[in-house]
Amino acid sequence: MIKCCPTCQRPFPPEIQLTGKVRQRLYDYISKHPEGVSLQDIADYVYAEKPDGGPKWAESSLYITIQRVNRKLLAYGKLIKATGGPGSVYRIIDVEASQRPTDSP
Repeated sequence: MIKCCPTCQRPFPPEIQLTGKVRQRLYDYISKHPEGVSLQDIADYVYAEKPDGGPKWAESSLYITIQRVNRKLLAYGKLIKATGGPGSVYRIIDVEASQRPTDSP
């Protein structure tokens, strides 16, 4: 369910804003499914608007996209993680403060 402003009824912007439409769609889709989603479901959603269905190796390209999104999400204390093994699903998890990057070099 999309959260809207009670006064103007406009939808609130996403909790975390990422650069790039694919990255934002990926994050938004996974964040709306706390039970987890398969990589195939993610690919189907992320590339649904593309007439050709997205890259030929859509699932493989999403591995790289997830890595790049995770670099940004660490600053917010979150990561996209897979459960691993057959039937693996992807979820957004909270990361402990000790695992977050610091501003110092």
